[in-house]
Amino acid sequence: MKTHVKALVVGGGAVGTSIAYHLAKAGWDDVMLVERDELTSGSTWHAAGLLPLFNMSYATTHIHKYSVDFYKSLEAETGLNAGFAVVGNLRMAQTDARMDEFKLYASTAETCDVSYEWLTPDEIKSRWPLIRTDDLKGAIYHTEDGYINPADVTQAMAKGARQRRGGDCAQDAGRCLSLDRQPLGSHLHQDGRAGRQSGGLGRAGGDHRRACGDGIGQPRAAHC
Repeated sequence: MKTHVKALVVGGGAVGTSIAYHLAKAGWDDVMLVERDELTSGSTWHAAGLLPLFNMSYATTHIHKYSVDFYKSLEAETGLNAGFAVVGNLRMAQTDARMDEFKLYASTAETCDVSYEWLTPDEIKSRWPLIRTDDLKGAIYHTEDGYINPADVTQAMAKGARQRRGGDCAQDAGRCLSLDRQPLGSHLHQDGRAGRQSGGLGRAGGDHRRACGDGIGQPRAAHC
């Protein structure tokens, strides 16, 4: 295991591997990710994996759009299937107020280059005959999103980070991981070995964020 890194990422789930991948992609050539057990063994393995593009926030819609496009490209880059099933997303409205909300969202979608379709109750019924549409006003349908297997996409991002020679993913790092904050960086302690992290520290501990925050001397950050 490395003893000196520019950036240390704690937590080997979808968030942690994404941080490691994107730092390596940005040109950081000295990134390390540590995971207490195996990749995806924390909160990632039981995540739903839904990828809805629908969001009223302009900034969040950009993030969602980037994520959907990014996940579709991972297999070509890494050779690993990210488990992304593009099945579309249908949101139905029973009231005029709900349709007005969809129309407000549509302006955000257009600005962010997110494609969508308007469907009448009859069009909904023609595509999905089992749906009862007598009380519906209409629907908005995204053709490009769907759901993803969280474990598969995590492994793909981890491989992508390694391929770029900037990211190193260490599994089975143990429960005794702790960091002693120092003026010039942080000492990484694991099974009696020590190293130094001189740049950034990324916390992606998921369900273990409280213990992680306590271990690095930032208990308040653990509760976020």
